[in-house]
Amino acid sequence: MGAVSFRNVIRNPYDRAYYHDYHGWRNTKADCSEVFNAFAAECNSQLSAVNFYTAVDSVDYTVIVFDRFEGGQLLDELATASGNIDYKGLHTVSLDKGVELTAGDDFYLYLALSDGGQPYDCTSDVPVLLGAKTRATVRSASQPGQSYYKTVSGWHDVYEDDSTANFCIKGLAYNYAMKTEPPSNLESEGPSGGPFDTTWTTYTFVHKYNDPVTYEVVVEPYQDWITLSGDVGGMLTAFDTAEVVVTINSNADVLCDGAHYAHVKIKNLSHPEDDVERYVKLVIGTPSPRYAWTLDTDPGWICEGDWEYGVPTGGGGWNGLGPDPTSGNTGDNVYGYNLEGNYPQNLSPTYLTTTAIDCSMLLKVQLKFWKWICMGTGGRASVEVSNNATDWLQVWQCTNYWPLPDAWTQADIDISAIADSQSTVYVRWEMESINDVHAMGGWNLDDIEIYGIYDSASLLEPTPVEPDDKTLPRDFSLGQNYPNPFNPSTAIRFYLPKTSKVTLEVFNILGRKVATLVDERMTHGEHIVTWDGKVDNGKDAATGIYFYRLQAGEYIETRRMVLLK
Repeated sequence: MGAVSFRNVIRNPYDRAYYHDYHGWRNTKADCSEVFNAFAAECNSQLSAVNFYTAVDSVDYTVIVFDRFEGGQLLDELATASGNIDYKGLHTVSLDKGVELTAGDDFYLYLALSDGGQPYDCTSDVPVLLGAKTRATVRSASQPGQSYYKTVSGWHDVYEDDSTANFCIKGLAYNYAMKTEPPSNLESEGPSGGPFDTTWTTYTFVHKYNDPVTYEVVVEPYQDWITLSGDVGGMLTAFDTAEVVVTINSNADVLCDGAHYAHVKIKNLSHPEDDVERYVKLVIGTPSPRYAWTLDTDPGWICEGDWEYGVPTGGGGWNGLGPDPTSGNTGDNVYGYNLEGNYPQNLSPTYLTTTAIDCSMLLKVQLKFWKWICMGTGGRASVEVSNNATDWLQVWQCTNYWPLPDAWTQADIDISAIADSQSTVYVRWEMESINDVHAMGGWNLDDIEIYGIYDSASLLEPTPVEPDDKTLPRDFSLGQNYPNPFNPSTAIRFYLPKTSKVTLEVFNILGRKVATLVDERMTHGEHIVTWDGKVDNGKDAATGIYFYRLQAGEYIETRRMVLLK
């Protein structure tokens, strides 16, 4: 645990850091003074500074940027920096000139230090807290061909000594692009004719090329319900800033129900490779009933264990408390667990599961049903949703058993994150009991409905262009988990603009990692990962605040979530 205080500091001006080490200085290779790291430029940029550690005070340094490493030799010097550093620690030095990098270019950062050896990162064993006996393994990773050190016989790949090691040398660069903020799109919704909850947003873009560029901002294809204002075109000189306001105008009031899309394109006419797109999504309409199961007849859903269709008998309960009803909410029949009496005191999860429901033309999907649930403190009742009947996400759980019901009540659950525009949606109700001393009547269900907005807009001619890989944001993004708070599982969405090495990890409020959800290369596009509320040792996580962190390449973002039991 600790605290950091900042004084007389400036915000990091660089757009990109080229590095291989995961965590920074973990150890020092004392028997070498010359090292280099090999990199490949990820975009058009200008390398302007180099970042490194010194292990002791009063060190002379030399930094050189080379263009090639061939035949065991660094060749073609591009830029340098040298001098003396008074104190050990982390330092950033500016190069004597910027190095122009084109996406895909190889370059090599050489560092020579006069004293103290070369700091490097590697998998290491560290105390959980200062002075504590408990220790934790902090894992790093490396690949062949990333970091080298020099001996009398020449350059050697440090990977051959330690497959987790990399020297702590970073290149700092400015992207050559019209950087556009924010990375998010404009999403809005409202009833037919309006009003809509969000009607405008502002995009700011900064030009970072050395030479002036011309640009324009357009909506393609043209949509008359979108208005652009502000700096919609012209010329930008280096580090000029422009702003465009995107507005949903009054023409949207006459649009039909459904999802409407517009594509805002910020075009760099001098460098088309830097074009940026953001989309506007407007969902119009009010959810209304699309499917209804009144249970006057049996819909033929899958019943496990003692789930059954029929007339409840009013049986069950304990000491006069918690019996079943004697009829449905409307009509006689229900789906219930053991219509004749109580659930067992020890019952593994047992499900009632619907057949596939087609929601391909529905938006803002909601699940509604009437329920009569009588349970003791060890009983559990929940609702889960899936697109494949294999991977399930819990969307509702009974958290209040008392007072026990004496009437039917309605549940209203937003399942849009799983069901919107999906051709197969499954719903299941769970009955479970863990050492329940006072078993009771359990689940009873009636009048089950699916609400949604019918997506009439998708039937229009010409067919509206929906967001695909070209219209999704080109930047990395991490969404808020859903549901939140949750118990016991939640879904985490994120977007990758390119194939990347991805880690998605969960930390407790003390900053200790408790679960690794993803640790692999993943393709570009949108991804959804479910956390089942279990930590890495397989045990259930405790109630509390947790943080999930996505790292994809150089992108790192953390969000907060709450587990409630």
